[in-house]
Amino acid sequence: MPKMKLVSMEKPKPRKKSRRDVPEGVGDDKYPWNLRLSLDEEQVKKLPHVMKMNAGKEVYIMAKADITRITNNEVQTQTGGDKRDRSIEFQITDISIQGNEKDVFTESFDEE
Repeated sequence: MPKMKLVSMEKPKPRKKSRRDVPEGVGDDKYPWNLRLSLDEEQVKKLPHVMKMNAGKEVYIMAKADITRITNNEVQTQTGGDKRDRSIEFQITDISIQGNEKDVFTESFDEE
C-alpha cells in the first residue's frame, strides 16, 4: 500500500462577525460536521475494542472505500459572481480503528 500523508481538515478561522448574527451553538465546531464518523450497534459488534476507548482519545482510522458520487457545479452567488461547488462521497467498505499506537500504521501514514 502506498504511503499516505495526513491532511488537517480543520475549518479556517471565521471572519469576525457580530455574535448576534449567529445562533448559539452554530459554527462552534473545529471541523466540518460531515467529516464525523458514527458507528451504530451493528458496526460496534464488528469492532468491539472501540467500546473500551474513552471519549476524547485520539485514534487512527484506516479504511478502504468506494467512490459513490462526484459532483462539480458552478453556482451563481447573490453578488453575481460564480462559485465552484464540488463534493465527493465515499462508501467505506472496510475499516480498522486503533488507539494512539503510532507504529500501527507507519507503513501507510507519514505525519509531518
